[in-house]
Amino acid sequence: MDKYFERKLFPDIIDNKKISYDPTFIARRFSKFYKIYGEEIVDNHRVFQKAREMFTAAGFLYALSTFANIKHTLSPAYDESTPDVYGYYCVSHKKIKDSKKRIVMNIEITDWEKHSDETLSERILGKLKNKIYPSNYHLLVYVSKEGEKNKILEDISYLSKIDLNIKAIWALGSFRKNQKDEFRIVNIYNKSMKSGFYLELNINNFFNKKINPFDFSFSIKGRGKDFFSGIYPLAYPTLK
Repeated sequence: MDKYFERKLFPDIIDNKKISYDPTFIARRFSKFYKIYGEEIVDNHRVFQKAREMFTAAGFLYALSTFANIKHTLSPAYDESTPDVYGYYCVSHKKIKDSKKRIVMNIEITDWEKHSDETLSERILGKLKNKIYPSNYHLLVYVSKEGEKNKILEDISYLSKIDLNIKAIWALGSFRKNQKDEFRIVNIYNKSMKSGFYLELNINNFFNKKINPFDFSFSIKGRGKDFFSGIYPLAYPTLK
């Protein structure tokens, strides 16, 4: 197998530029993976792990973009042991006129499998055990179980009483039975504000938003005003 296959799915560097992706581009490209490589391979093969993490983070950041009306982008972290994904958004620079400052979100991702015997709290505490994350880290849990709304409320109450070494914890999933297309991102834990609020993830818009199919944000080191978008044809690598 091509040793760079994983990186070719979502490159972090194009033309010697560090790039980040629009969340909806990640959604559409990831859905194409199923048609090209097959559902079983995409969902389970180790070389698609980073792609799966990118897809999960993209749903989270798309919902944040919609909620805050601030464009968020993301890029994969290939060479670091942590985080799994970087999220980005820009705010007005306080000291430099007509310039923007890029804010970086460090996102660690884990799954709560549908057949797991663990509670969500147990899964989260197990993930955090014996690890020291920087204070600006977000933990994003992909919830495979459906209809876990009441248990989620119990987890929020339980975790709010613990001083955890992480900025915020989010759970992305379908929390109503038989509503597989209705997703929410629930804030399970938050250092700076009261937890328990949720963000809606509109699946149809997430996959079908009409933006350029190759919508990247190229980032150049320096002032925020140097960020710009670009178009680049991104091929699908061959799985040998």
